[in-house]
Amino acid sequence: MTPLQYIQFWYHAVSNTRTTILFRPSIYAINFAELKDRYSIKALFFDYDDTLLPFKELSLPHRTMGLLKKLNKSGFKLVIVSNCVEKRKPLLVATFADLPVTIIGNAHKPSTYGFIEALKIVQVDANHACMIGDHASTDLGGAFAAGLQCGILVKSYSKLFGGNRSDIISRTVLQIESYLFRFMYERKVTVK
Repeated sequence: MTPLQYIQFWYHAVSNTRTTILFRPSIYAINFAELKDRYSIKALFFDYDDTLLPFKELSLPHRTMGLLKKLNKSGFKLVIVSNCVEKRKPLLVATFADLPVTIIGNAHKPSTYGFIEALKIVQVDANHACMIGDHASTDLGGAFAAGLQCGILVKSYSKLFGGNRSDIISRTVLQIESYLFRFMYERKVTVK
């Protein structure tokens, strides 16, 4: 992410009055019925590592898979937009073999490429898609830049439930961004 992209993300996140940003402890604390009924969300875009499972873990927790199956049954189109390397993509495909999930690996978030590609594949307008992730700048930043109007910032899975964690620098940046994002959004501070 270039410094200009970083500044543009923060500006968009706090100045766009059409953007819906929610803060939840985890994916298990999200009211998905409200997303569907109140915000007309039809597609859920998820970050993979540290949103659905611990960082770089190989197997998806049963609880997470159960939630995704429930969401699929309730009519949501499911998308994974991940920065994981291409060599991990076959593992993701195998993990979701029994579930219709669109997988965009090596997405280079916050680049808009993965989000725009996924919107085309699932044939859903950006206004009816919601990004759920643990990184304000990469997950929500890329989604907002691609036109999505809904984002949910969750705490990192491994921090809440244990498991592999990212390096200390990434965790520190994540923590600072989360605090800054909440502060700016709650006060509608503009970035100039």
